[in-house]
Amino acid sequence: EQPSGCGLGLALSKEIVELHGGTIEIQSPPPGRAKGTSVIVSLPVVESPTVLVVDDDADVLALLSEQVSGQGYRVLTAANGTDAMDQVREKRPDLVLLDLVLPGMEGTEVILQMRSDKNLMRIPVIVITGANVGGAKAEILSGFSIPALPKPWQKSELLDRMEGAFLGTTAFSR
Repeated sequence: EQPSGCGLGLALSKEIVELHGGTIEIQSPPPGRAKGTSVIVSLPVVESPTVLVVDDDADVLALLSEQVSGQGYRVLTAANGTDAMDQVREKRPDLVLLDLVLPGMEGTEVILQMRSDKNLMRIPVIVITGANVGGAKAEILSGFSIPALPKPWQKSELLDRMEGAFLGTTAFSR
């Protein structure tokens, strides 16, 4: 019996693969066979996104780094706001996970410096803090649509927020 359909699946697959910089090759039937179809999809290798994890508590820094790297992300770490800003400027991470209460330069100052620099302003930030976020801090986070997760955080919620940040979806701005 002959399969039925409108033939859009192959066209859509080809478009999706090509939009990702790849190629799709189809042979039906494959060489040396009487029946069947051979499909070869080639996609370019890309580096995993880099996440800068910033927290002055070594245990929190280690746990966050482990959770993030366990999902395949490359991880940079910083234990204070000044080091965080230096790394943001030099290494341009794809995402910053940021504590608000940091020695030297507070997390909100890091956010303000990033958002005032045209080269850094589009790097997504997710705040993870044990501090009570109110007043001016809340206004800064709200004004820049930066989500805040409480300590202790849920790993699944953290990963959802990270995925939303990379995809630019509403999961990021909830």
